[in-house]
Amino acid sequence: MLPAIGSDTAKPFNLYGLIVTISTGIGKWAESYNTDRDKFLKFIERYDTTISDSRMAWFPYEGEVDEQTSRA
Repeated sequence: MLPAIGSDTAKPFNLYGLIVTISTGIGKWAESYNTDRDKFLKFIERYDTTISDSRMAWFPYEGEVDEQTSRA
């Protein structure tokens, strides 16, 4: 018998079933890119844009000095 909804007791779930379901979904997602080459090319374009944008970004961290703004 499962615990009542709203109770603080442990709620069991099927971890193996969750793993199988997630892997099945990922497999279907990957297969959709394999069968639709235009979708795959669009994915590559978006990934390339994301990587290019992240290379342009500068994120200072504690203790780092920006050479351009620290010059007087």
